[in-house]
Amino acid sequence: MSDSSSVSSESSSEISEISERQDEVDPFVPPLQLQNEDIPENLSLKAIYSSVHQKYSYDPNEQNNEENSTFETKTHQGPIQLIKVTDSGTFEVCKKGAEFLKGIKTKIGVVSIGGPTRSGKSFVMNLLANGTGSGFEVGSRVAACTQGIWIWGEPMQAANMSIIFLDSEGCKSVEKSANHDAKIFSLLILLSSVFIYNSKGVIDEQAINQLSFAASLSELISTRITPSDSDEEIKRRLAALSPKFIWLLRDFHLSLVDEEDIPISSKQYMDKILTNRISIGRNVDKYNKIREAILETFIDRDCITLPRPVEQEKQLEALAEFDLDSLRPKFKKSFEQLQLSALEHCPHKKFDGLEIQGSNLLSFLEEMIKAINDGIAPNINTAWSHVIKLQYEELMTDIKKRYIKARDVEIQNLPYDESELLIKLQAAKDRALALLLEVQLKDEALEEGCREEFGGFYHDDITFTLKANQAASEAFNLSLIEKLFRDILVDLEQGKYFETFDGLETDWAVAMRRYEKEAIGPGKFIALSQFSRKHQHNAFARYFQDIADKYEDQVLELRKKEKEYEDRLYATRKRDDAETKQLVLAHVAHLEKELGIMVDERQQLGDILGRVQYEIANALKKKKEEEQEEPINPDDVEVDIKPKKKSNSKSCGCVLF
Repeated sequence: MSDSSSVSSESSSEISEISERQDEVDPFVPPLQLQNEDIPENLSLKAIYSSVHQKYSYDPNEQNNEENSTFETKTHQGPIQLIKVTDSGTFEVCKKGAEFLKGIKTKIGVVSIGGPTRSGKSFVMNLLANGTGSGFEVGSRVAACTQGIWIWGEPMQAANMSIIFLDSEGCKSVEKSANHDAKIFSLLILLSSVFIYNSKGVIDEQAINQLSFAASLSELISTRITPSDSDEEIKRRLAALSPKFIWLLRDFHLSLVDEEDIPISSKQYMDKILTNRISIGRNVDKYNKIREAILETFIDRDCITLPRPVEQEKQLEALAEFDLDSLRPKFKKSFEQLQLSALEHCPHKKFDGLEIQGSNLLSFLEEMIKAINDGIAPNINTAWSHVIKLQYEELMTDIKKRYIKARDVEIQNLPYDESELLIKLQAAKDRALALLLEVQLKDEALEEGCREEFGGFYHDDITFTLKANQAASEAFNLSLIEKLFRDILVDLEQGKYFETFDGLETDWAVAMRRYEKEAIGPGKFIALSQFSRKHQHNAFARYFQDIADKYEDQVLELRKKEKEYEDRLYATRKRDDAETKQLVLAHVAHLEKELGIMVDERQQLGDILGRVQYEIANALKKKKEEEQEEPINPDDVEVDIKPKKKSNSKSCGCVLF
């Protein structure tokens, strides 16, 4: 792999510097056991690791774990303030409430309540949240109890989601302006999947007028994407954002019948009033506009009537001491209808059709409050884009944390075989990036950006990890090979291998095979090379030097004997020279004598040959003459070629044919 090869080449010079420092310590102590101060800071394996993982190191005590439990922060039995109103009139998200909301890692449903002050909103919310009258502050004083928006600290578990409860300060307070009330209602509408509007008595013009915020929602909240968006498109988007609307009529004691005394449901009662346009009276247009806004904004509507919860007037001052079962049966029966509508039929909180979690809701809330405090209408599209972007930023941190935990590579466990290490890192990468598949609020461009950012992080991590593994491998293997060859080097020093080279060669090969089997990681060959340069050449040089020293005397003795042999040879040659000369002279004389005999015989042969040739020529001539006269039979011709013997001549012993 290209990454690993480059890391190896970059670190080899650094590791050689580390290995040279081994002479300062016991060479048989593994270098990984050296103290940090014994290694330059920039070469410390621990320093290499910390430079990459310091920011994203996994804390096992951290609440946010990778299993994404339903609640990653501790639940709090009681209310937690989510939004407070500062002295300057601005809104502020409370830290404790934000932490609680952010810790909810499941899909959520949000049930909120709003309405006129001193109408018993907190009491109703307590009954919904925990079945008792206590929890959110319930008061019997004239002054309002609740300020800002509060969240119940223990979500209710429902099918595939967690339901959270929001209580809010009342509207129409003499202490707050209508603009302030409208902002509170706007936040509740945006945050909720079920919005309960709590009012007392029947639905009349006064009650409808108290819902005037609905007519101005399009002014308080911007859903415009482009300047050319039509009013109908804006209304459609606003309706898609709006929660289920439940009009809760408190202390209701009238019979629900139509003009013909036919019983009707509370929802029919509400819809009948909202759809009936007023044509006569003061502020007709205003009331009709509010009616139309409620119908257009809240597509999913319901109405629940509740009688008084207790019989006696004094008991109203101590409602916090009652639980649901101790209240009037008639109230309990009606309240069960509210539970059915608000809880069992509670929809998931959605934005742009996507179901969200607590952290998404918090990000959206923070954007809304920022815009409101700046005095501008919050733009839902802009805020939602920010929520998705923030989600991917937080996800990026979670991906890195999961990767660090899943990689399962600890510095104290180095070195690894490089293939094993790469498999570990790749598996951790795959597991970390699997978080992208769990994202609810998808955005292809942001997801691609996440992958690119993690790719850079992964490249840096794998580069540093391979470098650390290379360093650890070389250090480990250098220590290993020193240990395996220690006895051989000692025996060599003591002259054990003086008699035979085969013994040294055999033991060396055995140790080398053990090293090949036990060495770990990519630094095995570099460690072997360093050991060879340091020990192997010296070991064999020492062996051959010992052999040379051993036979030095023998060489001198051989040279002495060689001199003796040369002297003896010289004397022998000198003595034999005279005898040889005499033999040579005698032999030469003999040869000369033999040569004289051969000369005489050659002369005789020449004479014979000449005479034979002469006689043959005469015979042929004579024969030719006779043939002219008569035929001559060749068989009748006889030539005598035998030489005449000389007296007193010696024969050479040759036979002529």
